[in-house]
Amino acid sequence: MKALQEERLRAMVDHAYRGTRFWREWFDAAGLRPEDVATLSDLSKIPMCKKKDLLERPLEDRLSEDPGDCTKVSTSGSTGGPMEVFYSKAFADYTMSIALFRTSRTTGFSLLGKILNIAYALPSSESKEPDDPRRSRTPAIKVFGLVGGLLRPVARRLHRTVYIGYGIDDSLPEIARFKPKSVYGTPTYLRLLADAVAARGLKEIRPRQVLVIGEPLDEPTREYIDRTFGSRTRSCYGANEFGLLALECREGSGMHVFSDSAIIEVVDRDGRPTPPGKAGELVITGLLNTAMPLFRYNIGDVGVMSDKPCPCGMTTPLMASVEGRVIDHVSLPDGRTVSPKRVLSLMHAVDGLPRLQLVQETAETFTLRVFADTPEARAATSEFLRLLRVEFGDAATPTIDVRYETPERLRAKLRPVISRVAAADWEGRPKSPTARAV
Repeated sequence: MKALQEERLRAMVDHAYRGTRFWREWFDAAGLRPEDVATLSDLSKIPMCKKKDLLERPLEDRLSEDPGDCTKVSTSGSTGGPMEVFYSKAFADYTMSIALFRTSRTTGFSLLGKILNIAYALPSSESKEPDDPRRSRTPAIKVFGLVGGLLRPVARRLHRTVYIGYGIDDSLPEIARFKPKSVYGTPTYLRLLADAVAARGLKEIRPRQVLVIGEPLDEPTREYIDRTFGSRTRSCYGANEFGLLALECREGSGMHVFSDSAIIEVVDRDGRPTPPGKAGELVITGLLNTAMPLFRYNIGDVGVMSDKPCPCGMTTPLMASVEGRVIDHVSLPDGRTVSPKRVLSLMHAVDGLPRLQLVQETAETFTLRVFADTPEARAATSEFLRLLRVEFGDAATPTIDVRYETPERLRAKLRPVISRVAAADWEGRPKSPTARAV
């Protein structure tokens, strides 16, 4: 695998240097030539970049192929704003083949049978009412070649996407009629579906397997989904910049990294490698997407690698967990940080807790927004605050201002943790010390 990675890295570096103005100038600013990056150990010579570094330049400076010949996707914008990403024809087919073959092999998540995707809303360009929760469709993805030709008719018959908008009630009859064998979506959306199914005792919606994407999966949520549906839940990690990057093994030992298509580094805030078992920022290098090359891209996520062998026998690197966005980590006065995944675990450990949003205003002040105001909600919130203070510990005694709100409508996707402290630190960091202005 190392030999394959190095071969693809050399080819991608040479391609990007000769084919894109951004990377040619980025390498030149660091005093690098393509031949200087020949092995995995040479990768650290390339200065890390962020989304804002790319967005400072015109799209044509970042692309090496005609965008009309590519598949276009867009990042969510939760870190650094939205960004258009373009896949080459070969990479678009590759990402689809991963979904078709590796998902089944690695997670046990079968792609045979009816598959339901729980999403939020149609893009505004496709619907005059993008928040209409009753809208659904089969997926429309521009896939080329043999894989695309084989999958299109399968997708039309077996794959359904339901957009839940501001609520899921209007979508339940359609989901019940579809009777999916498999369901995938973010933990937020899957919890909403599980809540609705549990409240109504729906026997028609009993998927056997669930795949979680888009957000970290905390253990209370995993247990709740499995208990409600009688299913088996697995998680994956990916990004629109790179496609699918890792899938949780059926043995439950961690997520296998697709190291033939990407290199994932875990570094501290100063760019130094972190050892297995210690959380750090994820820095990713793509090895296959020739349309929009990305090298040492600090994606803004925090993860933990594992050095333990997997019982399944696969020898690809294992990612122990993804802890959430860098900008959502709570920073405590004693220097410790608490991940959004950990805060979610505390939230979901309290029965009857309404939806919340914990906002860190300064190092020692927080606002807790509670989106309900009933005696039951106040009692559950008090228990959550007790757990939160235990988690923070005696060394940190922040002021938490609790605000009870009753909005008419609450968006389905809501960031449960926002840290203005971490966001300011992230945005204010200088470029990598080895990089000069491009």
